[in-house]
Order: sequence, then C-alpha cells, then structure tokens
Amino acid sequence: MIRHAEKESGRLMGFSWKIGYVDLNKSTADIETVPSEWRRRFLGGRGVNAYLSLKNLRKDPVLSKPENVIALGAGVLSGFGAGPLECAGFSTRFPLTDRYGFAAIPGGFGTGMRWAGFDHLIISGKAKHPVYLLLKDSGVQFLDARHLKGKSVSESIEMIRDEIKRSDFHAVAIGPAGENRVYFADAATEEGWRFGKTGAGAALGSKNIKAVVCCGIRDIPVKHPGKLLNLLKDIFDAMVASGVPDLIDKKRIGRDLRVYSITRALGMDFQTSLDALTWAAQLAKFDVLSKQTNMRLDISVSEKNDPTPFLMRIAAGKGSAAPWGWGPLKAAEKFGHESLKYFPSPEALLRIYAEEPFDPMDSRRWTLFFPDGGACKEGTSETRGKYNSEKQKRSPFQIHGRTLPAETVENLIANCLGIGTLRLSWDPAGEIHLKTFRNLVQFSVGLEFSETELVEIAFRTYAMEHLLNVREAARESVTPSIFKYFEGDDLKRFKALIKKMGPKSGWDKRSLFKKHVFKELQIEDLWPLKR
Repeated sequence: MIRHAEKESGRLMGFSWKIGYVDLNKSTADIETVPSEWRRRFLGGRGVNAYLSLKNLRKDPVLSKPENVIALGAGVLSGFGAGPLECAGFSTRFPLTDRYGFAAIPGGFGTGMRWAGFDHLIISGKAKHPVYLLLKDSGVQFLDARHLKGKSVSESIEMIRDEIKRSDFHAVAIGPAGENRVYFADAATEEGWRFGKTGAGAALGSKNIKAVVCCGIRDIPVKHPGKLLNLLKDIFDAMVASGVPDLIDKKRIGRDLRVYSITRALGMDFQTSLDALTWAAQLAKFDVLSKQTNMRLDISVSEKNDPTPFLMRIAAGKGSAAPWGWGPLKAAEKFGHESLKYFPSPEALLRIYAEEPFDPMDSRRWTLFFPDGGACKEGTSETRGKYNSEKQKRSPFQIHGRTLPAETVENLIANCLGIGTLRLSWDPAGEIHLKTFRNLVQFSVGLEFSETELVEIAFRTYAMEHLLNVREAARESVTPSIFKYFEGDDLKRFKALIKKMGPKSGWDKRSLFKKHVFKELQIEDLWPLKR
C-alpha cells in the first residue's frame, strides 16, 4: 500500500525532494516532500539523517525490536555526475557498538534513490517475513524475499535482477550473517561496495529486510551544468595527479584470501571476522574455553585447517558459534573475562569499538590504526591513504566554544553533500576546501552558502548525532567496561590509547541539554524530544 501525503511545497528548480516513511508493520509508505528550509539547516545526507532519526527514534530503542529506526539518505550531489565522489548514508543504532552512527554507502545508491524519486527513507517496524523494498516512481513496493533467505549478497542481487527484469538499478543487500543478526554483519551494494562494519547488515536483518532496491529514470535538473562539469573535472584531475592508493591491503588479503572470500559471501566484516578467527585460534591453542566454560574449539587459521565451516556457523548464529558473532566484549561475558587477554591486541579491540564511542568530531580516530590493528604514525593510514602532512595542515575552526579540525568539518559536510570520506582520503593535494563545497552546492542545486554557514552545518550535524547518543554517555558506556579485561602493562597501554583517542574539551551532557543551545543550533523544534 502506498499513501502520498504532500504536506510541503518546498521545491528547488522544479524537482520535488521526497522522504519515504516506511512502516514495515503495516507494509505502508507515507511520502512527504522535504521542506526546502532543511537544505539550509542540514544540506542533506548525514545531516538530514540525524535530524530525521531524532524526530522518529523512540525512547530506549531495542536493536532487535521494531522501535529501532533506520535512515537512508542521498546526498545533495547524488545524481549530479559526481561519479567516484558520490555516496549515500546509512544511519541507525548499530548493534556492535550499541551506538547511533553513520555509515557512508559508496557508489551510486544515492543516485539510484533520487532517480527513483527519493532523497531519504525512514524505516520503522518489522516485516512479518523477509522482504525487499523496491523504490520506483516515488513509491515503495514490499516484495516477498523468503526465497532469498540464506543467499549471499551477489546471489540475492542476481535473483532480484531477474525478478524485476531490469539491469539499470541500484541496491543494498545483506547476506546470511545479517539475516541472523551477527553484530558485525555489513551490507553491500550491487557494485560490490561494503559498508556498516558495526552492524548495518544486522540492523536491516532485524527488520526482515533483505535488500533495498532503487529503480527509476527521473531527471535531476542542474542549475549551472557547465560550471559544475568544469569543477568536477578539476577535482578529478587533482585526484588523479595526487595518486589514488589501493583501497584494499592486497598483501594481507592475499594471505587470508579464503577468509576474505567467505566473509564477503556471508556478509560479515572481513577484519573483525579475521580478529575473531585469530582469537579463537589462541583460545583453542591454550585450551582457555574448556577451563572457563567447558567449551572446546577445533578452529585454526592455518592452511591445514579450513576456517570456512567455523565462519559459516558464526553467520548462522546458532549453537556454540553464536557468541562469536556478538563481538569480543559481549562474547567475553560468555567466555569469561580471562579470554579477552588472548585477543589479538588492545589496539584491535579499540579499532572495533572506536567507530562510535569516541567523539565523532575528533579526526584523530581516522588516522590511528592500520587494518591489522597496529598503531599508525600521525598523518598516515593505510585505510585512508598517505598524504603530505605539511600540505594538509589547515587552521582549525573555532565555533560554539569548540575547536573543529578542518578535516573533520570537511568530512561532515562531504557526507551531507553525498561525498564519501573515503573519497576525500585520497586527498587531491589539499584542493578540496570549503570554497569547493560551496561551489558544488551552488552549481548543482542553486543554493548559496557562506563558508561560515557550511561550518555551522557540520557542527549542527555533530551535535544532533551526539544528542542521539547522550543517554548512553558515548565514551563512558564502552571504554571503562574494557578496562577490566586488562592488567599490568597491558592495562597501562590500553588506558594510554584511550587517553589519546579521548575527546577534547567541549559540551558535556548537561551543557548540551539546554534550551538556548537548541535555539543556537537552529534545532529548537527538537526541544520537546529532549527526553
């Protein structure tokens, strides 16, 4: 059933910006127009996702119950030919960290949403059986996906392609791990991009959503096509000139190709799965679990022992393998605290949980770790590419009594525009700045912003995300519980890492929840929802 509720007339250049409010309990979708003033306050993507999540997230949502809300959002630039710069956004309370967060969806999914007539999708409730959502001509269809149960992402997408008889579509889908709520189950696009390593797949699976498919041919008018084309060409030329690093650590993948392949098929984050295998091998080697819980493991990551069966049992979420899908902290509650001392390293633990517990405004969290859990030197990261730190040094921004690093401001604004932070990590020799963002918005949709206004939008986005997490006291809710797993030098080392990653001075819970703060941030309409 599709219901249209045209409540706003906010239109830009004749294009109607739409939000679909999907209720899986009733299999209905209310379609509303995005008020044009939201573009002034939040731009799109990440900012609108946070705003809609605050407005629609019920008190004390439970991850496995219908109250948890998922927001999908296209950026302002989605569909404007930004190509490799483009991304959409996935926002929800993630299972692994138990925190509200944002995951960038690389590739053309955001474009697919807008071609189908949508900028944002708010998903609530839970379907009675597995379904996939088909976004088409500004409507939402609920299609049976029971026959896709247990299928990998690639298998599911191919079967959907045959069913809808279209090849020109964009989709995100989950594998068996997401269906069975493995906490580090990710999701993937039809182009093969993965996202949401802290549980995007589990969040979708908890609602019985196998996939979200976009299929449309709507035109998206461009305000200044010639200027936009020239600007994008300059950006792409700068990216090529600066050198684009490999997005995958080929040496490591080559060594663990079997694990990499099976985790992609099952829909689980590769690195977290590899950490779990290494941990399991150590526990088996020292016979830890039999001493703690009378459990025995026959698992190894060596060439003599195929890890596939164990990974498949994790993805199935059943029996003695189920705790391995909960993430190391919760699994340690089952295995005994002593077991976590055999985890690959404190850095590996922190890497798993640092995506959300720490201050999202602190850009240091992006450059602290190598993929294998080793500490990085400041200014380099294999996951974000190497760059000239001297060229990258730009003045931080002082706003609302807080210091915002330039890179952090750009990342938040980029996600609102629909540009992935991973793309910015290629860093075209420092060429992407606020002026470039301002021109991108002006040339594409015709909105004009000052650089100060763009910084305000970045800070507003951060504040809303922080509000979503304030009940759980982001940093305090996770890190102290980790301390009990370490002692001696390991404890000192881990606390040093926590201190290095910890947020700088800024708003605490009490100072954030004041009416004048909401007004200052231009989100006073959220004040009644403060509880």
